[in-house]
Amino acid sequence: MPPSPDVLRDYAALHLTYEVKMLCAQGRALSDGLADYFHPNDRTSATFAIVGNSMLESWAIRLRLLSGFLWGQTSAGKGMTVFATDRLAVEYVRDPEAWRAAPPPIRSDYQGAFRRINTEIAHLSAHRSGSEAVGMPWLVADLSRSLLGAIRVFDRAADYDLLGDRWDREVRVPFLKAGYAFTTVAHPDDLPSPYDSTG
Repeated sequence: MPPSPDVLRDYAALHLTYEVKMLCAQGRALSDGLADYFHPNDRTSATFAIVGNSMLESWAIRLRLLSGFLWGQTSAGKGMTVFATDRLAVEYVRDPEAWRAAPPPIRSDYQGAFRRINTEIAHLSAHRSGSEAVGMPWLVADLSRSLLGAIRVFDRAADYDLLGDRWDREVRVPFLKAGYAFTTVAHPDDLPSPYDSTG
């Protein structure tokens, strides 16, 4: 049985909005190198490396999660693992069949990113990249910008009533309409709290 509009609306307000805000905040912070998050004396410490790696891994999982949301059960998402309990973009759009047939295109560099996320972060894989990949950069700004572009396409196709006021206020206005950039300095206050209950 498909979820009710109230269930979808609540899910968008509590979870989908948070995930997009975090993708944007983390993408921006990582693009800037995280230096503003630390006192100058701590920027060479092990803590800096641990926090940086943790944020990168969190961003990568979020990129994977939102990609599954956008492209799961579509012509472009073949090979993406989708569980019966997953919320998908197709549940929020005005024309589900059109979305299934023609979602936003997946950029070719996503394939390499997904492979790295799956083999280096999401799974302890035998196919994990070798020592030659150590230090290989993650194209955080490019991939974040590209995914945000696909989210803009989703937003235009969506039933706004199902996304609700919080999506409009906290995602559409600041990130989708404002031309959000991943190259400006981010500050800790930009990071949304998972405990923020405003809405």
